[in-house]
Amino acid sequence: GLGEYHYGYPGPDADGTEGNGVPDVGEPNFEITDNDESDQIGLTSFYSAPYPSIQPDNDEIMWSQLQPGRFDVPSQNIDQTYLYGSAFITLEPGEQKKFAVAMVFGNDFDDILRNTVTMQNIYDNDYSFAKPPLKPNVNITAGDKKVILSWDSKSENSLDPIYGKDFEGYRIYRSTDPGFIDSYIVTDTYGNITFKKPIAAFDLIDSLQGPHPIGYNGVQFDMGTDSGLEYLYVDSNLINGQTYYYAVTAYDKGYDLDFYDLGFSHAANLLPIAPSECSIIVDLDRKGYVINMSENAGTVVPNAPSAGYIPPNTLESGENFVVHDSGSSNGSIDLETIIFDDIPENRTYSVEF
Repeated sequence: GLGEYHYGYPGPDADGTEGNGVPDVGEPNFEITDNDESDQIGLTSFYSAPYPSIQPDNDEIMWSQLQPGRFDVPSQNIDQTYLYGSAFITLEPGEQKKFAVAMVFGNDFDDILRNTVTMQNIYDNDYSFAKPPLKPNVNITAGDKKVILSWDSKSENSLDPIYGKDFEGYRIYRSTDPGFIDSYIVTDTYGNITFKKPIAAFDLIDSLQGPHPIGYNGVQFDMGTDSGLEYLYVDSNLINGQTYYYAVTAYDKGYDLDFYDLGFSHAANLLPIAPSECSIIVDLDRKGYVINMSENAGTVVPNAPSAGYIPPNTLESGENFVVHDSGSSNGSIDLETIIFDDIPENRTYSVEF
């Protein structure tokens, strides 16, 4: 079953079998959901035509375009509609069948072949492949020539299906383009853009620093500097009125015994693997405007405060700001207000350690 920090966790189920430590019918990679036990009909036809010439509501046209043995791939640099055919099958009333289709892309033919091998390996392993940590929830606030980012620690509890709890650190990206094109500058051996360059990174203090030994097409992931984890970042010296796009990603340790003396997972026969990083999802409308961003990304426009604006004052003359209520401590607290809009007036807060 799936646990709270697994991808696709649906929450507790009615019979209590989800997350009970043993496989049950309907759960991933077991019996009817095991790809190795399913019949593979294969691709027997493919039809591509300019959008919207295909008429999915016309049965006769659709039937003729999906006949086995027909492979029509017109070369047109416009929006395309794809139809995949899997030969003739029978479906009884109410019967359901599951189909898996992989659309593989590449910068050139050799890149497509490499990606095809990866896709086949993923399918052969019932989609149980190493995954990046969960996306953190990010809060983005505009300031005067600056932007304040804060995020939660959800990613640190992520459970990789193969390597277990392997979170390593956070990376911060900034761009003036919603596709984060400004950040995509690191290329692999073949000249393909592979990694983004962050403006800041925070990683665990665990001796895992610098380039990871396991590369990807000749380029290695930077694991950080043992800086320690942070959950707040202030990006300064920005241009007021300019739209900026930010994202905070989480990345894992990858796996290599030479990089870690004893490794970090109790699983047996693990293969070395390069680190992986969670994605940044940005949806655009037809005019190129952002209509949705994943929880680890956002857009913001820094601006100067309105004329006459007076920031909140948390310490009045002659009054102690922090009052020690209970417990034993010889520590002290210093407070700096960074995100003023998040602090309501005339409130009392309790801080516990």
